[in-house]
Order: sequence, then structure tokens, then C-alpha cells
Amino acid sequence: MSVIIILLTSASLFSIDGLGQDMSVFQKPYLYIGKYARIEFVVRPEWTMLYTDGDVRSIFWSNPFHFFLTAPVYRGFGVGVGNQERYNQNVDVFLENDDLQLHMTSRGGVEEVFGTIGYRTKLGEIVIQGSYLFGKSSETWNYLIQNYNLVDTLLYSYTGHIFCTGIYSKYLYVYYETFGSLDMTKSSMDTSFTLPNRIGAGVHTMFANGRISAGYEYSWWEPQYDFKNVHRFQLEYDQKKYSIGYTYKPWYLERVQEHGLDVSYKVPLPNLGTMRVHLELAYRETDNVQEFLIAPQIELSIRELFARRRK
Repeated sequence: MSVIIILLTSASLFSIDGLGQDMSVFQKPYLYIGKYARIEFVVRPEWTMLYTDGDVRSIFWSNPFHFFLTAPVYRGFGVGVGNQERYNQNVDVFLENDDLQLHMTSRGGVEEVFGTIGYRTKLGEIVIQGSYLFGKSSETWNYLIQNYNLVDTLLYSYTGHIFCTGIYSKYLYVYYETFGSLDMTKSSMDTSFTLPNRIGAGVHTMFANGRISAGYEYSWWEPQYDFKNVHRFQLEYDQKKYSIGYTYKPWYLERVQEHGLDVSYKVPLPNLGTMRVHLELAYRETDNVQEFLIAPQIELSIRELFARRRK
């Protein structure tokens, strides 16, 4: 009888082989151009628990630091620069049966650095965003077969790009992500991914002293890939101080579903900006494996007084 124990650090068990977990779902490109420049810092620790065949394991980890800067420049034009994690490839897996013990660890992933140009009209905001993708990761496979110990190490490196554009108005928004390409070098072997195209749209309106919004996102791969094309949905209610939202996010792998709940509370910082305390909860499942996610997040948004929009 075999015993399987799986420990997860960053990436989910339900990750894309060689790339890891897609971290870019429902990431919109808009700048929301105002009178002042805005600097955002995000810290997102995470607690992940996995349950399979009666076994429960959990571990604590922290996401990389995220930074985002937007600034008005001239007569409705604004620019933005920042970074974020695109794919996460940190995994720790242990498998044991009568003849074999296997321990596989992976560290690293794909980072994204982006630049955005936006223009605000009376009807809303139009944006164009280009991103450069890069990163490194490593995998170590440690086999113990009876009295023999074998170690195999794989090194990955990534470079690529992606393009996104969108329109945001008073009652609706739409964005389209395309031309995504990623070159992956693995142990002297090169592989090129055509990243999935992505289109998103949503509506929002005032409701009960707040704003309610509903969003939809569809991602599709080129025919040569075995990954699944997915439809995702999002519903959020936002007041001045707090917000609550639900997301339905099926994964690119077959039979993997995810349901998420997000709550946040905004704390005003006089003459400075706002701080948002955010809690993300998620449940993922496939076959006899369930994964639970708890991820608190602190987002600090600072307005720069020296960057008033020019008239």
C-alpha cells in the first residue's frame, strides 16, 4: 500500500508543467488617471492546506514584493509602470511506496515588468500595456530506490512578452490580452509557449450606497496545447470602506475547479492615501484532492502631491 504526502509552498498542486501556477487571472490594465501620481506597494503572505486520502499538510509562504506607479502627464494622458508575478513554480512534493521514495522541489517562476499608457476622455479611459516576461527556476528530483540514491537537477530560464489593451467607462469595461509568447530553456532544450489569449468584460453601477460589479473572463490556448479553455466569473460589492467579492475560476487542467471569496477593508491615511487590508479565501478540488487557500494582503496606496495633472 502506497502512502502519498504532498507539501505545497507557493504554487498549487494544479499547476502547468514547466510554468507553474497562473497568477494573472482578473488582472486589469487600467490606470484610473487622476490629479496625482499614485504609488502602490503590495505584500501578500499565504497559507495553503492540502487534503488528500485523509492526509492534511500545510505551509506558510510569502509572495514576491509588488510595486505599481501611475502618474498623469499631460491633458488626460497618464503612464504607469510596475511588476507582478505571472507564473509561480515553487512546489515541494514527497511520494513514498514500498520500493521508492521521491522528493521533488522547485523554486522560481516567471516575473512580469509592464508599462502602460492611458488616455482619459469624457466617455472613459483607454489603455495600452506592454509587458516583458523573465525569470528562472530550478527543479531537484531526489530518488531513493532501496539503497540507491539518485539526484537529478533541472534548470529553467524564461523570456517573453505580452500585450494588453482595454477601455474603462462609467458603466462597463473590456480588455483584451494577446500576442503572448514565452521561451523556456530547460537543460539545453528550448521550448516556446504561445500564451493563452484572454478577453474580459464587465459592468458596474451604483447600488445600496455602494457599487456592484460583475465581470467575465475567457482564456483560450492554441490548438496544439492540451490545456483547457476556460470561462471565469467575478461578482463584487464595494462601499467606501469595505468590499466583498466572489470568483469562479476553473483552471487550465481538466476537472480542476476553484471558488474564491475576497473581503477587504480600507483605512484612509490623511494627506497621504489609503491602506487596504484584504483577505482572500479559495477552495480548489479535483478527484480526491482538495486544496484550501488563505491569503491576507496589505496594499498601501500613496498619492504624490508633486505630480498634479497639467492643464
